[in-house]
Amino acid sequence: MSAPMTPGAGIKAAAAALFLLFLAAAAELTARVIPFQEDEVARITAILRQDPELFWTQKPGLDTEFAGTPLKTNSLGFRGREPGPKKPGIKRIVLMGASPAFGWGVREEDSYAALLERALAKAGKEAEVINASVIGYSSWQGLKLLDLTISGLKPDLLIVAYGVNDVDKYRFFRTSGLSDRELGPRSAVMTAAENFLASSRFVALYRRMIFRLSGINRDLYGAPGAAFKITRRVPEAHFAENLSAFAQKAAALNIRVLFVTSPFISPLPTLRLPPPGAAEAETLYHRALLAKGEERAAWLKKVKAAELYDCYRLMGTYNETLRRITTKEGLAIADLEKVFSAADGGQRPVYFLAPAFDFVHFSPEGHKAAASLMTPLILKMLK
Repeated sequence: MSAPMTPGAGIKAAAAALFLLFLAAAAELTARVIPFQEDEVARITAILRQDPELFWTQKPGLDTEFAGTPLKTNSLGFRGREPGPKKPGIKRIVLMGASPAFGWGVREEDSYAALLERALAKAGKEAEVINASVIGYSSWQGLKLLDLTISGLKPDLLIVAYGVNDVDKYRFFRTSGLSDRELGPRSAVMTAAENFLASSRFVALYRRMIFRLSGINRDLYGAPGAAFKITRRVPEAHFAENLSAFAQKAAALNIRVLFVTSPFISPLPTLRLPPPGAAEAETLYHRALLAKGEERAAWLKKVKAAELYDCYRLMGTYNETLRRITTKEGLAIADLEKVFSAADGGQRPVYFLAPAFDFVHFSPEGHKAAASLMTPLILKMLK
């Protein structure tokens, strides 16, 4: 049996704890007065909080600016007004997707969720459209969200618009060599600790210093020390299974589903490179690991270029998978990729927010095109 702590020892322990708290507070206060420019990843994750099951959610109750536009979130962390109880006689539509559906870089009233609601009202259909899209989400996270939150909203129709993050390799949090499905939940205690640390300016400065010392810019590619990942967040086989699972879960809940393909403009005109091979990004990454400082950053830019092209190429394949499944199972589809396509087979730049460097987010014109395509389909489905 251990000896009981003496009063003197207890006082020393308490004093040591207070001293450590003083040091932590001093470090935090000092960090808050140091000029500090956050990188793009930090600006994105500032509106997110980690979640044990969903990996992350958008923070509830936000009233801020994000991607150059005002952003308000409700108690569920979704963009827009509070859902509230379902009203008799009014159809409830829930849009589930990633940042293009969320309305990255456009005002809430210019997103296709808001445009759809107004278009349906103009057509005489009383309906509310809840935008439950979350930036960075994959179809696997969407399935989890359906089970944990969306089913409780009792929608009459789901619009499912995932894909652009499924083909990626990296997440905002918990990047690893595992797919989303393989990653699994995290302990609530660990998640709470990570969220607490995320609020610390001192921790942010320390991490930024580590990033710079490692020679890796998070805006360019991945996280410091991370090995090159072969596995996509949602491999194509998993993507197909997730789509079928959405249809099955919705049918069990008597919910109609409208699937949406994901436009992705080619990055090649911007990158000014020939189409890289599938294995080129991995080769370039290993070259980067042998370099240091600015030379490493230069190599990592080439890695990012090769990866962007691979994501673009894969997105076309995933969209074909979606078309095949909806045709086979008799499901509704809004083929947005085709609507965004130009006569030469490429995508229409006018429909993208900043086509010179942003290859997936829609401009206000793109959101209008999306709403125009979906409105008649939804009116037919809600008859």
